[in-house]
Amino acid sequence: MTRQWLARWVALAALAGCGIARPEEVVARRFVAAVAEGDEATLAELVHAPARERLAAAAQRAGDQVGGRRTFAPHEMLQVLDAPPDLSAARVRVETTSEDTAVATVVRPDGTIHTFDLRREDGRWRVVVPLAGEETAP
Repeated sequence: MTRQWLARWVALAALAGCGIARPEEVVARRFVAAVAEGDEATLAELVHAPARERLAAAAQRAGDQVGGRRTFAPHEMLQVLDAPPDLSAARVRVETTSEDTAVATVVRPDGTIHTFDLRREDGRWRVVVPLAGEETAP
């Protein structure tokens, strides 16, 4: 039994040393990668609830405007602007500010710094996208 306990302890210590990312770090890195790749579907999946709701409402309105001849997915309402070419090489650091909030800092190779907020919603981390008329404070 002692050998099994020791083997488990060594395995856990090895995993801890491998730098396994926290969930909020994974979300921040996925968000930056999705922006760099122009992956609207992933971006829509990662944003917080108010933004997802506005995207769904915009998709419904777009379908109504074409007389119902076409339905639109919420992610089709996103317009991803041209990302800087060095964004995929950026470093992403995440500082957890509370149990339910975090701040991601993106440092591009040229030294340019961008930050964005994350918030836990229903047990999952989401990127806070400021919307017109909405306060972003948790």
